[in-house]
Amino acid sequence: MGSIPAAQIDLKNLHLRVHSGERPYKCSFCPKAFTASSILRTHVRQHSGEKPFKCAFCGKPFASHAAHDSHVRRTHGVNKE
Repeated sequence: MGSIPAAQIDLKNLHLRVHSGERPYKCSFCPKAFTASSILRTHVRQHSGEKPFKCAFCGKPFASHAAHDSHVRRTHGVNKE
């Protein structure tokens, strides 16, 4: 029998954290904590002001990919396919 891939184990651990309430990734700027390091990285942009996602239509910058996509859909009427 083969071993379980590391990525699959990581997903399982993340899933378990959601249910257990464990939040090991802590923000160094405020009291918030998160279940995944990627969520913490996105959150820290609120403090740093970094906005790496730029709208191709109007140039407005966003801190998260989700905020960028929402803007493009609402403001410019473009849906990702």
